[in-house]
Amino acid sequence: MSSEHPPDPRVVSRWAKACAGSEPLSAAELALVDAVEQQFAVDLPELWNVFEPSVSSDSAGVSSLRFSYGFPRRTADEAERLVSAMARPFGTTAVAAATKVSRALTHPATQQIMFGYARDARGAERSGSRVKIYLMMRDGETTAALDLARQLLGYDGPLSSAGLPLHALGIDVGAEGMVGAKLYFHRDEATAAESEAWYGVAAPLRNVLVIHRLRGPNDPGAREPSEVDMDPAENGLSWAQLRGRPPINAHPLALSALAELSREFDVDVRRVTVGVGPPAAGPRKLTVYFLLR
Repeated sequence: MSSEHPPDPRVVSRWAKACAGSEPLSAAELALVDAVEQQFAVDLPELWNVFEPSVSSDSAGVSSLRFSYGFPRRTADEAERLVSAMARPFGTTAVAAATKVSRALTHPATQQIMFGYARDARGAERSGSRVKIYLMMRDGETTAALDLARQLLGYDGPLSSAGLPLHALGIDVGAEGMVGAKLYFHRDEATAAESEAWYGVAAPLRNVLVIHRLRGPNDPGAREPSEVDMDPAENGLSWAQLRGRPPINAHPLALSALAELSREFDVDVRRVTVGVGPPAAGPRKLTVYFLLR
């Protein structure tokens, strides 16, 4: 998939309806899908990879109505307007969070902002949805980027990856405000032993993201990573190779959801995230990010 063969922007609404399944899209979700589709039509064909859906699975169930949308090459004012427009169907709390993070784009450590949305996993104890705001940092940023993230989160606790460059900050927003956050640190490589434990592939990995999850302002669990992420293609791997390997094959619902989407769309897997934290009830988290056509 490339700018020479861009997707039809209507893929957004087709994808959303396919993922909603027996639970119809809410009024807010319909408004969001319409806003994303309109923006995608404006951004195509040059920005063909800004709309990135994902499927996520953990012990709570599987979530497939989830995506991110990027705004590269935008000024802080343009980004604030566009991200706030996507957040607006979900109320003033979501808009306030979008505005706050967008204004951080004036900081020299930042690169771009991304908007995201996720409907909670089917079967999850907490049903609902989350608006997700991502702040992408410039390559190689360490202290300045992390200081900015700490300021936005109000968190000054320990992080074992703090010496690595901060790639991105993600903030999850619910009806009452921030419900979680993730800090994505960049590692140049991971060992073959780490790769085998994480992905079932006994080969070193390049450009791994180490993810710390923050569930509250004083979360002691944020100290150590909860997930890692990598680009299969960059590491000479395909989704066909990965999906049958433990621990990825411990997520049959996610694999089934992706296979179902593949019957209707051209699915191009771009990144795969796996859980690495302490064992929980059921399989650790798996999230697969992809492009559609």
